[in-house]
Amino acid sequence: MSKKFYVYVFRDPRPGKNNCPIYVGKGHGRRMSKHLETNATRSSKVFQRVVAKIRKAALEPIGEIVSHFDSESDAFQFEIGLIAKYGRRDLGKGTLCNLTDGGEGPSGSLGMRKKLDADPVFALAHADRLRDKHSDTKFHDAYLAGIKRRDADPVWITAHATRMKERNADPVFRSAHADGIRKRDANPQKYSALVEHLDRLRSDPSTVAKCAEACRERNADPVFKAASAEACRERNSDPVFIERNRQHNADPVFKANRMRGLHAYWAARRAAKEAALTEPPQSPV
Repeated sequence: MSKKFYVYVFRDPRPGKNNCPIYVGKGHGRRMSKHLETNATRSSKVFQRVVAKIRKAALEPIGEIVSHFDSESDAFQFEIGLIAKYGRRDLGKGTLCNLTDGGEGPSGSLGMRKKLDADPVFALAHADRLRDKHSDTKFHDAYLAGIKRRDADPVWITAHATRMKERNADPVFRSAHADGIRKRDANPQKYSALVEHLDRLRSDPSTVAKCAEACRERNADPVFKAASAEACRERNSDPVFIERNRQHNADPVFKANRMRGLHAYWAARRAAKEAALTEPPQSPV
């Protein structure tokens, strides 16, 4: 019986490129051959541009299956390791056009993600990768720049607003989302991890400054302000949203957590303001 899943690599055959890897993926069946056929809808724009340049040179990307696996979880982990090995070009670490660290894909659905997260080895390795990635200043700056470019794209804004409306109008999604939040908040380990993560972000002056600057730029954008106001009006007139708020406000655990967050936020604001007032004036150069 043949193994179901595999990890593949596309290489650049152009002269001077030395067959360097340009994309790592995970699939099964004809996924690798279909990847190039569907690159306009599934692949990153970076990968599309590289493929277009290769075809302009009358060549085709070289596809190679690196390894086969019985388990999709093992295939995802191998994909992640290979992406880390070759490096992503958007982060300035390699030649790959991948825009994620791997572990996603057509079969990387919510159910598959739950299976992966239930694997302690995968979960530990994934947490380590996330910590390394988010502590990388270059990645953080590239991530913020990408968000700014995305939020400035009117096509994306319209499509995103449509997706959000459809999702929030789906009773199955709303129920699942509410259940997920309740389960998270009822799990002491997950909730304390979330609180610790938020506390770390709030205690990092550079992160706070970058977030404040991003908020100022966003709130100064008249398009964003208009869209945000319209979204708030629609949300506040939604009976489902009103009922959910009523239930939250009747929940003592939710109220306690919200008050704790508000106290921490305003305490940080006061501390920052006091620190700014007590800083000695800089002497003129």
